[in-house]
Amino acid sequence: MCFPDSVDWQEVADLLSDLMDNEFNTICEDDSTDEVGLVIWEMQRLCAQGDVAGVEAEISKLPSCKQWLRNCVPQTVVSLQT
Repeated sequence: MCFPDSVDWQEVADLLSDLMDNEFNTICEDDSTDEVGLVIWEMQRLCAQGDVAGVEAEISKLPSCKQWLRNCVPQTVVSLQT
């Protein structure tokens, strides 16, 4: 995915929000699309500049998947009986 120079991170976040809603019927109410949109935009900007070291530095700042899974908040499961 390449963005023109005129695209800012908020437009990427809006696109991500629309994608989540349209493709997965999911509304992200926790501003996570802003956070992820900013990361995607920054990574693309660094890649476009050929800044491999910058990309690697940004990736190293991200938490591991295992940490994300451990920090998940348990959700209440509602069973729909027919």
